[in-house]
Amino acid sequence: MNHSDYITTKLESCFRTIYEERMKGLPIVNDELEVEAIGFLSWNGHEVGVLITPWFMNLVMLPMEGDEWEALPLDSKREFDFPARKVIFVLTEVEGIGRCMSSPIYSPMNGFPDHRSAVGTASAYLRDLMDESLQVETDIEEERLQRFLDGGEMVNDHEADDAETEAVPLSEKIEQPVSRRDLLRGLFS
Repeated sequence: MNHSDYITTKLESCFRTIYEERMKGLPIVNDELEVEAIGFLSWNGHEVGVLITPWFMNLVMLPMEGDEWEALPLDSKREFDFPARKVIFVLTEVEGIGRCMSSPIYSPMNGFPDHRSAVGTASAYLRDLMDESLQVETDIEEERLQRFLDGGEMVNDHEADDAETEAVPLSEKIEQPVSRRDLLRGLFS
């Protein structure tokens, strides 16, 4: 058994026990789902993968040798640069596992009709996270949001280049109707 298989088996066993002893029957639990660790692999010395439970789906990272996570306070946050984007993790401690970092993907899990769809989603999430060609530039999105908060237009940079936009004060924007499409896209004109 390789290290990733050992981690997978240990995580699944631990969270099945948590499900049976603490979570079973709670309203946030989707009983159509099982506990399963998906796609664990070695990344930058850490074991990383997705953990599916009937109540959450998280990206999980286990410490590598030399990590001093024991010295960090629980619930502390740390950002890691994955090939596609940055992910913020929270330090937790799980009985039977020890300290690990996790980043929520979905919770609660009621939107999944069956376990197969949850596994497909977890696999796609991990595949896309490790795909450098899907790199997201979060600084650009943060700049767009800040422009909007400052009273500017919430448009993509390429849209701003294509059309002359006139700055409309926020007080006037509030008075203007918003189409359903723009509301869903986060565009308020």
